[in-house]
Amino acid sequence: MRREHVPCRWTPDGSPGKLRVLPGGFSLIELLVVAAILGVLIAILVPGLARARTQVKRLACQSNLRQLALAWHHYLQDSRGYFLQETDAEFNYGGKIGQRKAPNGKPLNPYVRLPKNAREGAEVFHCPGDQGGARVRSCFDQYGTSYVMNPLLVGPPQVQFSRIDPCYGLLTAVGNRRGGLNRSKITVNESRLVLMGDYGWLPAWQVASTERIEWHGRPYGHNVAFLDGHAEFVYLRKGLHVTPEYNVIPFADAMSEIMRVQQSVPLK
Repeated sequence: MRREHVPCRWTPDGSPGKLRVLPGGFSLIELLVVAAILGVLIAILVPGLARARTQVKRLACQSNLRQLALAWHHYLQDSRGYFLQETDAEFNYGGKIGQRKAPNGKPLNPYVRLPKNAREGAEVFHCPGDQGGARVRSCFDQYGTSYVMNPLLVGPPQVQFSRIDPCYGLLTAVGNRRGGLNRSKITVNESRLVLMGDYGWLPAWQVASTERIEWHGRPYGHNVAFLDGHAEFVYLRKGLHVTPEYNVIPFADAMSEIMRVQQSVPLK
């Protein structure tokens, strides 16, 4: 019988042994295929991860707003139902001391266990998606809060509205009525009345504003807290002061008239 030749090599002790054949590496084509597959997987996963991060920030922002709405409920109980009537109250109601002056401190702070003149620890006022606005890089750093109050609920009686708004006269009348506003005078559904929202919510419905400040990844989308204490992600359009989803007007009689007039506002 013919014997098959087996390659041998000499071992250190002088005896013959089998020759070990090392396995070969990847070929260039195999490496290119693997790289292409990884590229496709990254292209699929990265947008999904970005959307997930945006969703997490949006939910954290809503959680902040719910806590602040609850703080407002306690504030109103202690103030016999009267809303804050200070100048710049829509920004100076609470948060840390930012670049804008707050001569009387931040009156909502004690209701979230912060001093009125807090310089740190005010994260409940900080939206994790805060990207600032047209003139500021961070609303939290500039104003001490990422969230803006409804100016038809807080602040001095003189509220400035644009004359190009078809509802200008009606809004001005509402502003004049709400000086020293008490919660007992509110005659609309509190579950639809906006109490506050992320910084972009205010220019979103004001006709004269040219700013589009959207932190949460969807056009016209904003987080807002309602007077009843809950928070939602809603879509706001310029010139629409009252919709089935939200309302910025605290008086039912004015709200019905504004609904009629705002129909002439072109959506932008």
